[in-house]
Amino acid sequence: MCAGIDPEPSRIPRQADGTATTREKVLAAFRDASTRGAALPDVEHLPWTPEIDPGSTTWPLDLGQPLVALVSAVDASGNEVAGIRLPAVATAVAAYTGWNPRVHVDGLPDVLYELIGSRLPAWTQAGPPDDAALRAAARALVADRFLLPEDLELAVTQARSQLREHRP
Repeated sequence: MCAGIDPEPSRIPRQADGTATTREKVLAAFRDASTRGAALPDVEHLPWTPEIDPGSTTWPLDLGQPLVALVSAVDASGNEVAGIRLPAVATAVAAYTGWNPRVHVDGLPDVLYELIGSRLPAWTQAGPPDDAALRAAARALVADRFLLPEDLELAVTQARSQLREHRP
């Protein structure tokens, strides 16, 4: 709390509100968009996270059941629904991911390059978002106190520049 004002509620992905899902579901959403042309790996090759009992002192370590790796669910444009959505994300200028697929190479495992990120053409949009949509998304961030009012025009300008980069 600052100056008697509570912070906005967390926007971290949660299973309870449907904003968190499995990587398999997110990757399936990208595979289903056949016009994307991105080569995505088979989900059965993705690693699982073991649960290790910290009280175990035996060797080898006793592994528990695999934990499901949860990620943010994506909307129809391929953008994450949780978190703070900048105007370019909120208006689906493109699909922005936190990972990159690697093209399949025989003899090498199919993996994702995590934390690098991709910018892919928008999936479902009939046309690019207009200035009014970009400005409305920026105003929503100001209203939720995630963007300073004096930065609204900069956020709109940056989204507009990403839109120009996206055009063929």
